[in-house]
Amino acid sequence: MNAVPKYDSLVFHEAALKLRTRRQEILANNLANS
Repeated sequence: MNAVPKYDSLVFHEAALKLRTRRQEILANNLANS
């Protein structure tokens, strides 16, 4: 067993969180601008 899958899942989770927060910021900006 190697630690690569766990590391990859952690990186993927962090990237997903960043994308989610970024998308929420964009949606909030669109609502504020409209």
